[in-house]
Amino acid sequence: MNKKFYLSIWRWHFFAGLYVIPFLLMLCITGLVMLAAPWVDNWQYGEELTIVTATELQDKPLLLEQQRAIVSKAYPDYTVAEYDSPVYETQSAQFKVVGSEGNTLLVFINPYTGEVLGDFSNADRWYSISDEIHGTLLLGKTGDAFIEVAAGLGILLLITGLYLHWPKTGAAARTLLLPKFIRPSTWRKAVSEGKRGVWKDIHSSIGFYLSIFLLFFLITGMSWTGIWGAKLVQPYNSFPAEESAGFWQSSAEETPAVKTHADLNTETLNEVPWNLELTPMPVSELSGNGGRSITLDQVFSTAHGLGFKQTQEGAFSQSFRIALPRDELGVYSIMSVTMYGDINNPLGDRTVHLDQYSGDVLVDVGWKDYNLAAKAMAAGVALHKGDAGWWNLVLAILVCVGVILLSITGTILWWKRRTATTDTILNPPPKQPLSARSGGEKVVVILTLATGVLFPLSGAAMLLFFAVDWLLGLNEGRGEKALESS
Repeated sequence: MNKKFYLSIWRWHFFAGLYVIPFLLMLCITGLVMLAAPWVDNWQYGEELTIVTATELQDKPLLLEQQRAIVSKAYPDYTVAEYDSPVYETQSAQFKVVGSEGNTLLVFINPYTGEVLGDFSNADRWYSISDEIHGTLLLGKTGDAFIEVAAGLGILLLITGLYLHWPKTGAAARTLLLPKFIRPSTWRKAVSEGKRGVWKDIHSSIGFYLSIFLLFFLITGMSWTGIWGAKLVQPYNSFPAEESAGFWQSSAEETPAVKTHADLNTETLNEVPWNLELTPMPVSELSGNGGRSITLDQVFSTAHGLGFKQTQEGAFSQSFRIALPRDELGVYSIMSVTMYGDINNPLGDRTVHLDQYSGDVLVDVGWKDYNLAAKAMAAGVALHKGDAGWWNLVLAILVCVGVILLSITGTILWWKRRTATTDTILNPPPKQPLSARSGGEKVVVILTLATGVLFPLSGAAMLLFFAVDWLLGLNEGRGEKALESS
């Protein structure tokens, strides 16, 4: 073994872990809350907002335009932005209304009687709160940058962790794949070797089994980040409007401030597919239908005619939403999107825009229209959020729990090593020159450099740490004797 290289990699793994672990714990805990959104939302809203009584089913639902008018009258200071149709007969209809400052209320209405059952602020949803913490730490762009650094360094942790714990013998491989702590026949032996050895087995085995999944979640999660996601990835994977709709180009000339699909998002809710957010919106022709907009009922009927469906399958439903035009050039938008939870198959993603006056289909964008990278991200984002079905939800929950255990065991390993060997606060592995000799060592160096290049913010953090470590020097640990208890 190249001891100096091992200690150098261990040192990088150690300091990266000190920064990343708090973020991983935060991301997993808030992620679990968001994965539980269907149940948490139902609990928060309560049946008084979401369920209508059986006796009212004898009546026919009111026209959607009547329901919209009732909501508009009840909330005169808000603009009706979206209609979510009930999936089953005993469910209330839901409208999203937006205030002048962008605040969003979810309004529930009995579709049979027109009674407004109540409203719920989107900002008070546990999902929304968790999403804000998950994405920005409630610190805006600054928090987003901290999280982006953590995600990139998380990939560095995976690379260095796999190198440090990669088995050198057949016995070590068996221990990694079937750790001692789950084999009753060797439990006493494992305990006799020292408790830290058992924790090391747990940490290395969980890390090995989670490595591919954690890498996937880190990369897809960075799709939403402000630098790598918004500046480097999203612009090159957005739907190329100019290739299939000439009127999108003309809309830029007709409208002083061109609206994009991102304008359909309300508050913190991501309503549209990630790869459509930067694409300009089409516009309606004012000369159509004598300047009178078609009704919401006509749009709903058109949606059914175009193949949009509403079904309920346990906690998952197949549904669609209708975003209403906000001004005289706006369009009706019919959306059925996996990343928002409308459906659980990204191949069924579909966004249709209708001229608000003529009802003509202006745009019909689906999975087939995405480029290869956009398809990968559309599927990746849906899988990241656990929206692709029960199996995906269970897998995402297991990964979150596994990463929490990985973070806790890593912290325990550091604490036991520190308290057993030194009184210093950190006690990191000693600083050593990074001189790779074997092919495997060179691969680790190349992958580390590639991580810094592909994820610039994390690369800058690596350079900063290297400079500080070189100029000031940090606690030097216990020298090569560290290998004896590593």
